[in-house]
Amino acid sequence: MRYLSVPALRHFLNDYYRVGFPALDNQLEIMWISTGCAQQLDSKSFEDPSYDRKHMLAEITGEGDLLPRNRVRLHDILWWTETGQDSKGKKVTKHNAFYLSLLAKLGSDRVLHDCWAQFVTGLTSGRRFSGGHGIAYKVVLVLIQSGRSETAAKFLEDVSQVSGDNLPGIARVSALWAFLDDPIVGDALPDLVRGEDYLELLEVCLEGMDRRMGIQWDPESQSHFSTSSEPSDTIWEAFDEQALPIIDRQRIASGHSSQLYAELQVNGCSKSPAALGRIVELLHDHDGQSQEIVTHLDYDELRLEEFHAKFESLELRWIPEYSPIEFSNSRLPAVHDSLVPWTPSTLGLIRARLIVDGVPQMGINALHLMQLGCMDMRYGPDQPWQPSGYTVVWDRHYNELLALYVGNGNGVIDCGPAPSNGPFGALMHIKLPTDPHRTLYSPFGTSTQARNCYGPYYLDVDPSPDLVY
Repeated sequence: MRYLSVPALRHFLNDYYRVGFPALDNQLEIMWISTGCAQQLDSKSFEDPSYDRKHMLAEITGEGDLLPRNRVRLHDILWWTETGQDSKGKKVTKHNAFYLSLLAKLGSDRVLHDCWAQFVTGLTSGRRFSGGHGIAYKVVLVLIQSGRSETAAKFLEDVSQVSGDNLPGIARVSALWAFLDDPIVGDALPDLVRGEDYLELLEVCLEGMDRRMGIQWDPESQSHFSTSSEPSDTIWEAFDEQALPIIDRQRIASGHSSQLYAELQVNGCSKSPAALGRIVELLHDHDGQSQEIVTHLDYDELRLEEFHAKFESLELRWIPEYSPIEFSNSRLPAVHDSLVPWTPSTLGLIRARLIVDGVPQMGINALHLMQLGCMDMRYGPDQPWQPSGYTVVWDRHYNELLALYVGNGNGVIDCGPAPSNGPFGALMHIKLPTDPHRTLYSPFGTSTQARNCYGPYYLDVDPSPDLVY
């Protein structure tokens, strides 16, 4: 099940009630229903910011001013809500935690707080990080993304209280910057963390600010140095007489000192054209500066085995470039006028819609992407680099780095189906090499969103209704 629309959910609940099944306690089934509804909700809301969530909320919890059309709601048939059911002995797993996140997305109030209270009661106490903490942070993240900052801060306080006045492992959460950038949550966070977790949080904050400014700390000299190829690439360009020293670039950590990548992690999913414009400016600053990348090929082990068998010594690199492809019906100006507002076209935003039976799809089968450059490949360290035909893109919906096959790595193309004969498929997940000094935690396992890697995809300029001007 990839997604679950409101009519499909109603049909499921009606059949479940009619047959008279017992309380739903299959963890995987709860997960699939929750994620199916959440994916439908996410895609609809992204493409239509005014999408009304009340209909789905009514069928799941009965909250709001709409009445459910069925005699039973999803919440009524879950095992932890069954009358007389003792749920305290039941371990809260990542499967039913998806339901908590769904409630947060839907804007649930009473039911969310009831379920959260039960969840926190069963949360492992003490200062050590547990899977339960990761689940809690995921729910808090969804609340932040939904604009419910006060509830998010209150939930973090609850976690801290049962964890020895601490938030274990908070610094390793992959979406930490969303916590820090929120005015309410960011203000509350330092008071809820203590000990080693506080020191690690402080270190991550400082390192993140350094990367976004294009500088890095050198422990040997006890000073900062520029990680940009040109000193003027950083915010310190106004202090030319006090220019930061540039030392051997071999001492700069791979990829993770990238000013561009750090900005993508923070603002790659922003709804602000100005924030996305900052990424465009960094693409110009980093134009042509290659960066090693690796592929996960959708975390499909069979695809990985096939990939390594066919390309035993293949190397990949990302060459940052502003909008390497443009569409013939929406040509880019030779020079961007800073007085002219950014548009989806000048931001390099493209849409890739999966083609099914000849029809480009919307919803979860549509990718909303920002172009970041081209991907080169070579078959060994002694071989020359050559174009791969893939464009490196950022998924603005799911905050991921992807490679999309377009045939020609750059140039003017027509709107329409992209070639589907790429050597690695139509689409693949890519990432920068892992930072050996820090492992980020994704609460629900792999943080990547499953994609159709075979295509074909229909390409055009993304209308981007999510942007707020």
